[in-house]
Amino acid sequence: MLQSGYVLGGKYEIQREVGRGGMSIVYLALDLRLRKLWAVKEVKQTGKDENGEIYISQFMQEAKMLMRLDHPALPRIVDLIDENGKKYVVMDFVEGQNLFEVMKERQKFPEDEVIEWGKQITDALSYLHRQDPPIIYRDMKPGNVMLKPDGNIKIIDFGIAREYKVGNLTDTVALGTRGYIPPEQYSGQTDPRSDIYAIGMTMHHLLTGVDPRTADAYAPVRSWDPNLSEGIELIINKCTAPAPENRYQNCEELLYDLSHPDQITRDYRKKQKSKLRTFAITAATATVMLVGGIGIQVYASVQDQNNFAEHVSMVTNSTSTDGKLQAFQEAIAVSGRKEDVQPYQAMINSLWSEDFTSKQVDEFLKAYDATSFHRNPSTSEQFDMNLRLAEYFLVDYGEGKTLRDQISKAMPYLSANEDAIQERGTDTFDNAKVSEDFYTLLNYYRDNIIADKTHMPGQEEQQDDVTPASFFDHAESIVQTQGTPGDEKLIQYSIITSILNGERAAADAFGKDPAIAERRTQLLDQISSNVVQNGASIQVDGKELSHPSAFQQKIAEQIKQNIEDTKGLEGD
Repeated sequence: MLQSGYVLGGKYEIQREVGRGGMSIVYLALDLRLRKLWAVKEVKQTGKDENGEIYISQFMQEAKMLMRLDHPALPRIVDLIDENGKKYVVMDFVEGQNLFEVMKERQKFPEDEVIEWGKQITDALSYLHRQDPPIIYRDMKPGNVMLKPDGNIKIIDFGIAREYKVGNLTDTVALGTRGYIPPEQYSGQTDPRSDIYAIGMTMHHLLTGVDPRTADAYAPVRSWDPNLSEGIELIINKCTAPAPENRYQNCEELLYDLSHPDQITRDYRKKQKSKLRTFAITAATATVMLVGGIGIQVYASVQDQNNFAEHVSMVTNSTSTDGKLQAFQEAIAVSGRKEDVQPYQAMINSLWSEDFTSKQVDEFLKAYDATSFHRNPSTSEQFDMNLRLAEYFLVDYGEGKTLRDQISKAMPYLSANEDAIQERGTDTFDNAKVSEDFYTLLNYYRDNIIADKTHMPGQEEQQDDVTPASFFDHAESIVQTQGTPGDEKLIQYSIITSILNGERAAADAFGKDPAIAERRTQLLDQISSNVVQNGASIQVDGKELSHPSAFQQKIAEQIKQNIEDTKGLEGD
């Protein structure tokens, strides 16, 4: 056990113990260099007792794997220390209480709260499942979910040390907790659907207050609380189906239903069947009237085509963000058009010109992230949608979000593009160079400036070709790229000035090299001269934007403020 005041690894001063379990002790520690608080988890390296054994043979391998993760609902692991025969994990310190502790005071939670937490948990596990190879969490339960003061959640324990214990409700069994894990997990056979089962049992516990570790048998949530909705009951029942093939097959499917619980109820399905019957009658009548005996399938196909084109048009032409989102959803609901790029392109264009709420953006992303072309773009138009989404998140990802949050949201889209470039070649995609430049810039910024990972123990050394000088090479390449539409170039200038401002605020990462300072100043001056705002008019690279929106006005002002702030730091 570490004492208060002990300096671990020559860097982290232990403040106090904040938690303890059978396998580990968690301390609050102060980073003496960054003056930042971290959580330090001390993991026992060996041990046996009458209840079982602790296995950590894969400790270092798994910890290093987790160090590369970056998601708002997952704590970062920033350092690994092996000292005095024990291993320590340094990670984000998460303020708040775990949901199991909160339940001692509140017993159970309202449905809307549980659905919101369920969506955040599902999004985080979806991120884990998309890793290569996929990461299966295996131990979802209320005690592993922290409720932060802002009402959002973080998943706090990845079970790096594996244990098997019997006869204790809090013991981890077969990489999971008894009552929450699915049948197949007792034999060690897990896949993403195993995590989906545990999400369902976690939501069941939160909604009903019934602890699955003590309950005799599973019962639907409305048998415990009739006031709960049919939709949430159907969702949880599907999550917790004993056979994996009867559950949601991936987190994206679950996330969609959690966002639309009313659409899976019996009443909703009856309305849909009624619509189909009405359509069938209309189509049958039309068939009689059509010349040449054109069949009902052809007529329906023509109607679908017309409806699809109308919906896509409304995404562009609707005067409200709600109307645009609804038109998008109706477009991709047309039979056979879910993977058509047109509604997605129209929606992404609208994101850049209208002030959508974070909730509306999330609704769009649930559909976009479920497409095959998001993960594996094969054409320039698919590739460009990933790039434009990444750029969007880097400038307008919700109020109060940090640049780290923005980078976390943008990187999966740039990473997918990077994989596509590696597979198909640079010449396949028109904007491959810009995407590669942003990918390199953000990786360097995240690893060397935000997270201070340049010389982190246990991390691989940074690539030799990514240096402060090459950082500016990539930034200048983006600025100097010709032929980019003015609205998109405005976004790119905003991203570059935000990154330069953050880089200057953390100048120790680059040192005091006067050559770097000169390149920074020249780049800021070039952007300043390329973006001219005069009242409601905006000129980008000498060309005036046609009817600039309020969103574009805000971006132009943001560029100006970023430049002023960065130059202000230059004078410090």
